[in-house]
This record gives sequence, structure tokens and C-alpha cells, in this order.
Amino acid sequence: FSCQSSDTTCSLDEERLEERVDVEIHRLEQEFFAAKSGEDLLFLLEKYPEIADKVMEQGSYPNADSLAQELLRANQDSTFQALNAAVAKEFADVSDIKVELEQAFAYLKSYYPDFKEPKVYTYVSGFGIDLLVEEDILVIGLDYFLPSDHEFQPDLPKYIASRYERKYLVPMIVLAISSRYNEIDPQDNTLLAEMIYYGKAYHFVKAILP
Repeated sequence: FSCQSSDTTCSLDEERLEERVDVEIHRLEQEFFAAKSGEDLLFLLEKYPEIADKVMEQGSYPNADSLAQELLRANQDSTFQALNAAVAKEFADVSDIKVELEQAFAYLKSYYPDFKEPKVYTYVSGFGIDLLVEEDILVIGLDYFLPSDHEFQPDLPKYIASRYERKYLVPMIVLAISSRYNEIDPQDNTLLAEMIYYGKAYHFVKAILP
């Protein structure tokens, strides 16, 4: 809303969006809780190998069958099911997140042509994973972003937990992506260097989400 017709920066930013980005959000938690057997969960592990490796940590289990059985126990846990029901109600519609991600990725591609939008998943981790941001995949732990007055809350200090609101979700993702482009001197461990790093990171977010 701050963009005015006389604001040249705004118009230039819009001109940078030469291509649009279409984001598909894979609702992994829905498929997970729809599973009724170990075989169903094995199918999911085979369907999403990147999730099996990076989120389910399949490599730490003897085989896929043992991981599937562990996931089945979680799937049938009443508290975990209640948490998923709360997330399903609060995030029945994620179209706003989709639109914000599409805009953010479009701006990223305009400034950094080598940027490739990751595959996007939502998940209910039981407060294990808030965000997993990598070049090829983006996993959003929706349980972390329930309203601050909800009965389900992550075990975090209040000043940190207050950041986990829906409106801050996409800015937090862009802040994480900024680390790829934020050059630092690994030998400089001073407070000033850290302040400059975060200043640049937040300026990056402001530029990508005008």
C-alpha cells in the first residue's frame, strides 16, 4: 500500500518481474494422516524420497520398514492426531501462503536468475521442524505457526515463539534464503560483523518483499 504512482522504485520493481512463478504446495500432513497401515507409509516414503531422507531421517533406521512402523505409531498417537486436527482447521486454506511465496520467488528470480524455486511441502512435525529451507526443497512445519493463544505451542521462550505467526512465515523463509547471498568473512567473529550480517539479511527481506 506504500507504493504510489510517483514512486519510481515501486514501478521499477514491478518491471523486474519478467516471469511469474507457480508454486504447488504439497500437503504432506494430509497424506501422512490419511495413511492407515505401514504399507501406506512405505508408499509415501517411496513417493517422496527427499522427505524420507531429509525430514524422516531414513538413514538413521536399519531399513524403510522400520521407519514406516515408527511413523505408524506416530500416526496413531491421539495427541499427534489432535495436533494435526488443529493444524487442519487453522490451515484449511493456504492460498495466501502460496501467493506470497510466488511473489517472493518471482522477485528472487529477477534479482538472481540462477535461483530455482524449491518444491514446497507442509507438514505437522510435532514441533520437531519449524522450517527446512534448502535449494531443492522447502518444508514448513505448520504446527509451529498456530495462533499464539492456541493450546498447542512449541516449547520455546516467549520472545522467540512470538515470531511464529502466520504473517511472518514467508518473511522467515526469505530470511533463511538470504544466507546464500550474504557474503561474510568466516574469520570475523566480532559482534559488529554479526550486526552487519543481520542488517544485510533484513534489508534483503525488505527488498524481496517490497
